[in-house]
Order: sequence, then C-alpha cells, then structure tokens
Amino acid sequence: MGEFAIVESVKSASPIFAPLAGEITEVNMDLEDAPELMNTSPYGDGWIVKMKLANPGDVSTLMSADAYRSMLGE
Repeated sequence: MGEFAIVESVKSASPIFAPLAGEITEVNMDLEDAPELMNTSPYGDGWIVKMKLANPGDVSTLMSADAYRSMLGE
C-alpha cells in the first residue's frame, strides 16, 4: 500500500497507493501530456504503471471492476 504517484487537479493533489506489493517496471509517460486518459480510458491508454508483482496470487484478493462500480452505486 505504498504511495507511488500523485494526481493533481485544479483544487487538490491526491496520492495513489499501490494495492499490491511489487516492482514498478514501466511508467505511462503519455499521462504527462494527456492526464485525462486516466478518466477517458482507464482500462486502455490511461494505465499509470505496470508492475511485476511480488505475489501474483494476491490479485485474487482485489475487487473486480463490476464489484467496484456496484460499491459506488453506479
């Protein structure tokens, strides 16, 4: 759950925490010029980092996208 990035908006700056342990292997530099990709294409071009997970089996403990939308009431 370490902080690995900060997302800034006009009104605030918010940290992003890694949900799993691992090593960051790639950073999406396209977000520097087009940060809106995180909102418009979160499952496509808006990825933030790629990681080599310390324990790949931990992925099964994460909430699915559908479960997350349900939790948010969408």
